[in-house]
Amino acid sequence: MIINRYRFLIIKAVLITTIPAILVFSVFAASLPGEYLVTQNWRSINNQYSPLINPANIAEDNYLSVRAMVAPVGAFTLSEIGVNYPVSLYHTASFATLIEGAGAVYEDAFDESTGKLGTNTESALSNTNLIFSLGYAWHVWQRLIVGANINFAYQSNFGDALMGMGIDLGAAYHLYKHPVWGEHIVGVAAQNLIAGATPELSFSEYPFGLRFSDNSTFWKKRIYYGADVVLRNVFAKAENFQASGSGLQDVYTPVEWEINQKVGVNIWRIFKLYGLLGLNDAEIGRYGFALGAKLGFHSFRSIEAMVQFISIISLSNGTEEANASQITFYARTEFGRHREEAYISK
Repeated sequence: MIINRYRFLIIKAVLITTIPAILVFSVFAASLPGEYLVTQNWRSINNQYSPLINPANIAEDNYLSVRAMVAPVGAFTLSEIGVNYPVSLYHTASFATLIEGAGAVYEDAFDESTGKLGTNTESALSNTNLIFSLGYAWHVWQRLIVGANINFAYQSNFGDALMGMGIDLGAAYHLYKHPVWGEHIVGVAAQNLIAGATPELSFSEYPFGLRFSDNSTFWKKRIYYGADVVLRNVFAKAENFQASGSGLQDVYTPVEWEINQKVGVNIWRIFKLYGLLGLNDAEIGRYGFALGAKLGFHSFRSIEAMVQFISIISLSNGTEEANASQITFYARTEFGRHREEAYISK
């Protein structure tokens, strides 16, 4: 046990020191469209269950689970709905939908008889981005899990439509498990490793993300710690930022990074409280908290509801800092039999 504990501390120390070293040699840049898929700012509480963060995550669900989250962001609404299903003792399947939507925008028409602007309802346009993801995870070895997603994307950017397909790959490793010292799971995922887009709308391609994660629990799952280091737009092309015919010739280098951390406390195994902190390019980009409760019912193993508040720090006029707040509503439930119980009954 002592040897295993020392081995765990050594491996974790190596991860903590080498990942920031990789970031030091990265070149940072502005974001590509579609980054709501790669970022987790608005859905960080449930990222350990989402295949869109890491396809291997779904193997941690031992029951049939359904989750939903909604985040109003100005004129847009971000949503994720997903189902994880343990097919057998070592295999898990999932379906997830990610939605970025905005209300209809109408073209203003000039009424010559009144000299006023009117609303041309026949020219309503909308901005709706959809992702449908099918995921699968396989517990290939004692502590190793691998997974993959097939994603189908649809973009409707105020009249311009784009359809594409992408593939995510991920792996998770159970590094250490102890009743008091807790359970520690490290993971790595390649988001949008393969992505397709219409050549005429290549500027709307979804960005590639390389993610390193650590999900840890302590003291019989009463304390939780999670961390994600994300390299974004690794394979992005500078010309994807240039709008055709707009006269914009800005050249952007492709890679930027962020670190997201959260610490949670489970009170009486009912109430949950989280503290959240995010870094963008070595600067604090957001901070906040989340709170909620998890209850058990006769027909459901558990029903969980949470609310997340974060304050986003951005630059105003290129010099001054300006804060913007964001709120996300979470709901998650588990029901049915444990995967091991289902396996034994067969």
